[in-house]
Amino acid sequence: MRGTPYLSVLRELLDTTLRRRIADRSAVTVLPRHEVSGLVAASAGRGVEGVRLHERGADGGEFTIRAGLVVVAGGRSSRTADWLDELGSPAPVTERIDARLGYSSRYYRRPADRAAPWKAMCRRDPGP
Repeated sequence: MRGTPYLSVLRELLDTTLRRRIADRSAVTVLPRHEVSGLVAASAGRGVEGVRLHERGADGGEFTIRAGLVVVAGGRSSRTADWLDELGSPAPVTERIDARLGYSSRYYRRPADRAAPWKAMCRRDPGP
């Protein structure tokens, strides 16, 4: 076999596929067009037992969903530290690890006079 095996998908396809597979699980409920606005403190005062949220663009107020497990997957834009501060809890210790990786994608139009059989193009960075 020549070269390196390679699998590539568009970000939209990956996100849609993961969202659909998660939604198919009976223990998971997906609420489209909703946004978390804060955390709900556990009744004993230690920990988190739910989230406050609202529907984007709606005039309705916030409502609460209680959960046995709350996972925040907001990435760099996460407001978790602010929400914990509102509850009087310290922010978790964070550690930033730079994996020195990145990705980008771009659409190219194949030249009209080029009848090559290829369907994709990949550029490998030769490194330092």
